[in-house]
Amino acid sequence: MTWEQPVVAAHAARVAAADAEETMIRTAIGAGAKPTHIAKWLGVRGRNRVYDIANRPGPAVITPPYQPPTVFVAADGCEPVTARRVETVMWAHGWPTVVSATAAWHLCVAGRTVVLCDITHDSTVTVGVMRADDTPGDFTMANGGRVPRPVREDGILDEHFLACLVATAIAGDQTHGE
Repeated sequence: MTWEQPVVAAHAARVAAADAEETMIRTAIGAGAKPTHIAKWLGVRGRNRVYDIANRPGPAVITPPYQPPTVFVAADGCEPVTARRVETVMWAHGWPTVVSATAAWHLCVAGRTVVLCDITHDSTVTVGVMRADDTPGDFTMANGGRVPRPVREDGILDEHFLACLVATAIAGDQTHGE
């Protein structure tokens, strides 16, 4: 029998438990608990360990998780299959999509990067990073704009070229990732 795996697992459990205990001690002190009470709860007489933990720098600042830009696909009046193809290509690039202007506005207000991809017109598309105005559903364009509708040789909307336009708008957005 090899003892390596159980010993490593026991060590990892001890380290995790010590980290959890330190976190709880810091949290209790931050909530107003007295070091004397915390020492008593730990079953020790001296408060030195509690003060050491309280004075030790805590873990580094936790950074929020990466939030990919969201693409607002405005496709009112388009064929459902066309809108679905556009959404599928955006998903393939790792960009979540929304189809509601209100949902896009709320995401903008929350600080997410939202890119408008308006394919409702027959001859043009509008692609660009949006900024929320005061009224829900109202936006201004931070970059991008209206361009001729990209079509393939068979006359169907070229969703892959549309994804390139979205990527260009994201790259041109100076606030993305801040």
